[in-house]
Amino acid sequence: MRASLTLRLALVLSLVVGTTLLVTWTAVSRGAIAPFSREVVAAFLDEAVYAAEQVAGGEDAAILGAKMGLTIRPHSQRRPPEREGWQLRSYRGHRVALRRGRGRAVAAVETAAGWVVVQRELDLDAPRRRVRLALLLVGLGVVGSAALLARRVTRPLERAREAMERVAAGDLDWRLPEAGPRELVALARSYNAMSARVAELLRSEKALMAGISHELRTPITRLRLELELLWDLGEAALTEGRLEAMEGDLAELERLIAELLESSRLELGQQRLSPEPLSLLEIAREAAERTPLPQHVLRVTGEGEVLEGDRELLLRAVGNLLQNAGRYAPAGTAVEIVVRGRSLSVMDRGPGVPEEALERIFAPFYRQDPSRSRATGGVGLGLMIARQIAGLHGGRISARRRPAGGLAITLELPPAPPPRPGSGSPAPGSPAP
Repeated sequence: MRASLTLRLALVLSLVVGTTLLVTWTAVSRGAIAPFSREVVAAFLDEAVYAAEQVAGGEDAAILGAKMGLTIRPHSQRRPPEREGWQLRSYRGHRVALRRGRGRAVAAVETAAGWVVVQRELDLDAPRRRVRLALLLVGLGVVGSAALLARRVTRPLERAREAMERVAAGDLDWRLPEAGPRELVALARSYNAMSARVAELLRSEKALMAGISHELRTPITRLRLELELLWDLGEAALTEGRLEAMEGDLAELERLIAELLESSRLELGQQRLSPEPLSLLEIAREAAERTPLPQHVLRVTGEGEVLEGDRELLLRAVGNLLQNAGRYAPAGTAVEIVVRGRSLSVMDRGPGVPEEALERIFAPFYRQDPSRSRATGGVGLGLMIARQIAGLHGGRISARRRPAGGLAITLELPPAPPPRPGSGSPAPGSPAP
């Protein structure tokens, strides 16, 4: 079983802290405590040797001890103390035995009259113990802080894991809280944007599948009914009108399949651009020639820049906008293509679209007419394909209501890149014919 990231991070931080404290202890012990202890021991031994010499010279041990703050006990034995813990050494011409104790230090000094034991209330190991205790407390505090820090650092990852599990379970509306340090806020925003995009794509996919099912069901149902009539009535039902109706249903199915394939290629990026310098005004005029609207007055006005784009795809996008305008604008009204710089607007005087539906008209199979009858024609993918083509060119497409009535759909394209030296490409902004 693998340890959690929080535990690993806490262990790594604890290891780093422990190593740091060990190095600190070694440096302090050798560089500060050891020299200080040697100086203190030397000072105490100086006192002990002086006191022993004075006592050996005849001075009263009790009086001298009271003056120096020492406890002095002269002994007559010639052998050094044999109790455990004595350290025998030579100091200032005397043999000296030193013993450390908690709260006191004892030294036995050899003189001509015997050994003199000198004791002072002095803890020689106190600095070492205090520093060790301080470092231990610091280490415990830092280890606890490291555990809390590791938990806090990994908490956003836990939240991200929980969010992924919720999304995997189907809760596409779950979002990460956008709080904390700047990097975590940026991460949460990116994740939330990705989650929202996934939810949007899934909703679009469901809507697309529902639309495809509806669009396919209608002509297939009509064809089935026609075939049943042919089986029941025989050759008597085989009239020219019924054959034309069946042919129309097959053509509708072909158009739907072709539109779906085109949309899929654009969505998946399988449609490669063949950019070339072109005039946006010329694109408008050519699209008007390819997509005539015999029941409407079609006008092309304005001036456009020279841009780089895929001619056929742009003609397809503008043609779809014209077909949409001709489908809903009343017969005899004007449909205008107005070109301004890098934008092209197709405007009609039809019934228009409610403000809240201006964005939905680019969704697949969206129609204001809920009956989806054949009277308005089309399969409901033209505006979506036009938006996909605009996106491939780095542009955008939007719709707005006209103040005088009708709808205006505007295609905006990015400026052409600057011409390469010696390429001879036409300069942007050249006057339109």
